[in-house]
Amino acid sequence: MHTEAIQGLLSEPDGLAAKAMVTLGASPMAVGEAARAALGPGGEPTIEAVPFAAQSKKALELTLRDALRLGHPFIGTEHLLLGVLSLDDEPVARAPAELGVTKEPAEREIVRTLGEILRDTMA
Repeated sequence: MHTEAIQGLLSEPDGLAAKAMVTLGASPMAVGEAARAALGPGGEPTIEAVPFAAQSKKALELTLRDALRLGHPFIGTEHLLLGVLSLDDEPVARAPAELGVTKEPAEREIVRTLGEILRDTMA
């Protein structure tokens, strides 16, 4: 999984993934820089069908698993973040972890934020 995975999460500044990272003390710019340092700059965008790398497939499977485990009928940036952070031994997860963004605190923040959103919509 290249830096595009993290950059994709960070390209949605209003997404729960970016907000959770900021709450945990890591700016989107810092996370992007750490990912580029750990993984390299990534490839050029292409319109060709490129098969997913094994690491990317695993992250997407973990993304779905986390969304289902949390009882969410959707997949958002927050689930993608949790899926990426589940790849403990991979550079893509180590880069945010070095800035204090790890799975358990990120999940707590995401669950808290989604709870607030749900309460606000029910009020």
